[in-house]
Parts: sequence; structure tokens; C-alpha cells
Amino acid sequence: MCALKSLYGKERLELQDLVETRMNHLIELTYYKIKDENQYAVEVVKTEHLGGKEKVESEKVNLFTDNETKIDHILELLKRNKVTPIGLEDTMTEIAKTL
Repeated sequence: MCALKSLYGKERLELQDLVETRMNHLIELTYYKIKDENQYAVEVVKTEHLGGKEKVESEKVNLFTDNETKIDHILELLKRNKVTPIGLEDTMTEIAKTL
């Protein structure tokens, strides 16, 4: 069976979000829910718009659950807190402590 990947949502990192990084270009975060058999995964894709070029980075974490409500809750937390690919694993470790 093929995995089904669906868009959960998008967030933008505005310039005020990037003050500490001294970046001055648009960054878009895209959050995906992936269902494969009876398990879910989440993926975060970061796209930096650098003039006419794009730099894309992504990270995926498998979640060993078939509870879609729980996955939606996790994705909402990731989206609301604008979690980037580099912070996904650490954030998931913290989220797992609360579930």
C-alpha cells in the first residue's frame, strides 16, 4: 500500500519572527500528515525564498499510532508554534511527554 500524504497547513515566518536570526527573507513552513497502513507520520518542510531562488529543507517523524485525532492535535501544536524541520525531533520528544 502507498502512503497517503496530505497538507495539514502552512505558516509564514515574518521578519519580526526572524529578528534574532538576522534573516531578511520570507520563510514558509508547510506541515503534512502522512498515513501509511495503520500508522501516521508528520513532515515539516521549510522553504526559504532567497531572491529568485528557493532553499528547501524537510524532516519527517514516524508516530507509532493509528489515532488520527492525536496526530491532528500534534500537527496543530507544531503549526501554532511554527516548528521548523531542525526542531521537529526535539519538539516531538517534548510533546510525547505530555501525551
